[in-house]
Amino acid sequence: MNLLSTLTIGDPWYAQYTVPWMRRYASRCGADFLEIRQRHRYTADASWPGWAKLDALARFARQTAYEQLMVIDADCVILPHCPDLFAQAESRIRAVPDMGTPAVDARYMEWCRHFLGAAPRHDQYFNSGMILIDREAARALLPHLVGPYPDEPYWDQDFLNFRVQEAFEVDFLPVSFNWLAPQFEEAARAQNIVHFVGRYKSLIPGFCENIIE
Repeated sequence: MNLLSTLTIGDPWYAQYTVPWMRRYASRCGADFLEIRQRHRYTADASWPGWAKLDALARFARQTAYEQLMVIDADCVILPHCPDLFAQAESRIRAVPDMGTPAVDARYMEWCRHFLGAAPRHDQYFNSGMILIDREAARALLPHLVGPYPDEPYWDQDFLNFRVQEAFEVDFLPVSFNWLAPQFEEAARAQNIVHFVGRYKSLIPGFCENIIE
């Protein structure tokens, strides 16, 4: 059995539009669906949902009911034509290159040196809005998910990039599976998973209401 999980910490308003499409996708793939509504307190700001993916990955690694996990941000829309990604995990981690962060990024490199005391081993950067992993890979990753956890927002993605690629050669999926340019609606509708980061969340209602199954 497989699991699709999303993060609805703080009850984000847009989840009412995105979660139904996630549930439909899970049903098509024969997977269970779980909304993560709380996390452990990694940082001082308990209201901020960051670091919740670490919880999701660690809990998945310790359980026995599910073989594969896809964890996805609540501001992502899975379109009806998206293929079954669970058929592609194959004892490894799959993610999508970040469309806004280049393969070699000076800010990310400096962050790693400052907080983790080392440069990253790989120069390809993924967007953690969608991660696909099987249980054995999650168990191998678990020892790498130790802190320090910097007490500042949004750096969980940097941390995951460093720790995941410390342990694995990530298999990169096409950007169609974590499309970060929803403002170009015609192009976005041709993708598989559209990620409405930042100010683009305001586009979610209109986008979802016009999806044709």
